Parts: sequence; C-alpha cells; structure tokens
Amino acid sequence: MENEERESRSVISAVRKYIDENFSDSSLSVDMIAREFSYNKKYLSCAFKQSVGIGISEYLMIIRIQHACALMNQGFSHVKEISAMCGYKDPLYFSKVFKKRTNITPSEFIEKKGNI
Repeated sequence: MENEERESRSVISAVRKYIDENFSDSSLSVDMIAREFSYNKKYLSCAFKQSVGIGISEYLMIIRIQHACALMNQGFSHVKEISAMCGYKDPLYFSKVFKKRTNITPSEFIEKKGNI
C-alpha cells in the first residue's frame, strides 16, 4: 500500500511538472495527459484531485491565467497574443475564463497595471 501511494505521488508530481512545462500548448487536455502517462483518464483525474485538491482542468486553467497575469505585468498588452501564449486558441474564450477567475477582463487588468 505504501509503495502504491509513493508511486501515485510520483506520477502526480510528474503530471504537474508536465502541465507546468506544456500549458501553452492549446491542445493540452486531460485526455492528452492521460495518454502521455499511459493512465486511464478517470483514474488519473481522481488521483490528481485527491492529491492536489483540484482537478487537472482547473489546475491547467490556473497555471494559464497566472502566466497571462505575468505576461501582462511584463508589458504584453495584446489580448490575442497573450491568449495564444497561454494556450488558448480563442481570445474571447480566454477573456471569459480570465474574468471568471480574476473578476476583471484582461483589458481591465492591463489598464489597471498601467495606472499603478
């Protein structure tokens, strides 16, 4: 049992690292990650959520939005460019996800950053 837990933690750690390194790939998905690690999608999703406390999709979204904020703080100001660099194909969808997560639109974030 202890070996199983250790192996599970190791796999989850590897999955997190993989997401952290590949989040800008717009085709990255739970399916793709499960295939990459040769695990059943449902098993991997459950193990990830149990270990990390949030699902793979939510973790991916958080990493992408954090990166978007970092890019905007570095001076990037074109939402289309930022969304693509964060793994979103559709800038409108990116804006919707960004607003849901931060309570402001990317444009408002950029504007506020300029006034600091």
